[in-house]
Amino acid sequence: MVFKDPRGNPASSIARINDLSLRLTSPSGTVYWGNNGLRQGNWSSPNGVSNTIDTVENVFIQNPEGGVWSVEVLGDDIVQDGHTQTSALDADRHSANDSCSTRR
Repeated sequence: MVFKDPRGNPASSIARINDLSLRLTSPSGTVYWGNNGLRQGNWSSPNGVSNTIDTVENVFIQNPEGGVWSVEVLGDDIVQDGHTQTSALDADRHSANDSCSTRR
């Protein structure tokens, strides 16, 4: 998942303005958060916590189980409009196969 963020303040300790988080849940209920475990290897680690830093988040499952997975993009912190084409306070996000908006 990638989201376009409004320009931040370069003097700030956190460069992003808004925070969207990627969460996948396996058919058996195992939760994978975006970027969790990817600093240690090529595959995502289960559990963990929401990534509150990056505007690009990935989940890579080495041996995904069969069944229906839940893919969620959570608008954890939308403080500035990132999708000015609408009147709502929202953010554009894009994933591998879609394009839509996430609202607070």
